[in-house]
This record gives sequence, C-alpha cells and structure tokens, in this order.
Amino acid sequence: MDACRAWLISVNWSAESCHRLTPCNASQNAARVTKSGRPTFLSITITFVAALVFYLIAYSWLTRKQTASGPWQVQFMTNSVGVPELVIQQTNRGIANVHVRFAGESLSPTQQVGVVEFQKPQTTTPFGEVIYDDLMFLPGTVTLDCFGHEVELLPRTLVLNRKPVAWVSNTTNELTAAMKLTPEQRKKVKGGYRTAR
Repeated sequence: MDACRAWLISVNWSAESCHRLTPCNASQNAARVTKSGRPTFLSITITFVAALVFYLIAYSWLTRKQTASGPWQVQFMTNSVGVPELVIQQTNRGIANVHVRFAGESLSPTQQVGVVEFQKPQTTTPFGEVIYDDLMFLPGTVTLDCFGHEVELLPRTLVLNRKPVAWVSNTTNELTAAMKLTPEQRKKVKGGYRTAR
C-alpha cells in the first residue's frame, strides 16, 4: 500500500483513491502511463509522412506562383539606321512591342543583338548591363543601364531615367543624350550589382 501511495503522489493523484487500487493495479497503471508518454514508430512515421506531403504541396504551389506570370522578354536590337533599341514584351500582362530607343548611340564591335528572357538573376545582356533585378516572383523587377540611361521594368510601370512611363503596347520611347543621368546619379543605385567606377 505504501508503494501505491508513493506512486499516486508522484503523479499528483489524491491519496483517497489509493484504497481502491491494489499494488498490482497501481504498477500496471504506472506502466501504461510510461508507455503512452513515448512516441511510437507509427506516430513518428505518420508525422514524417504528413510533414513531407505538406512540404511537397507547399513547394509545388510556391514554384507555380513564382513562375506563373512568365519572365520579361527583351529584344536587344538596332533599327534600320543602326540605332540601338530595346523591344519589351510581357504577354501575361498584355505588354507587347514597347520600344526604348537610344538616339545618337551605336553599338561597339564587342556589343551584339539578341533576345533575353530574364528568368535568373544577373542575366548577361547583348549590350548594356543589368544593375539590379528581383526575380523572386516573375516577371519581377529588372533595371538596365544602357548607354548611360536607366531602363527599369516593373509590372506596374516602365521607368526611364527614374521617371515612370505607363505601359502602352506598340509605342516607342526615345531617350536622347540630354536625358542621361549624371555619373553621380547613376552611382546611387539601391542594392544591385553595379561596381564602383
């Protein structure tokens, strides 16, 4: 009976209920409590499988959300008289054939033409350079420095030399030498990849 009382006190039971239990029943109850306190192989397996299923569903959903809108597509080209320009497309947002022309500029022998899809950070471009991008959720943000002009592609607006311009398909935006940012202004890029010059 003393063993019963000691066990009941350890599990915070009242001593009045001790007379109802025999020492044999008390030891069986103690074994039951100890056994139920340990996780079983089955409970560990169920928890692991549930966590794995949740992870796979969440990862699949996030990956689809990140890429659902598709990337910016930019054609780096020259027009019929050799003036470089960008032609910007983003079909999921209804943006098509938006031209940005760099008046008075020409390509150097090392510069090329071509089409780029901005799906990964720090994508190499045929001319100009990527000075900032945030492509976590496509199309994301891409900022280019081309011939001293900043061209920023945002889902809500086009930004030319830090001035917002509404997205209007089949239009041409011409940037002249007088519109270039100063070297001091061009250094002030928040974050990004530009190295000090």
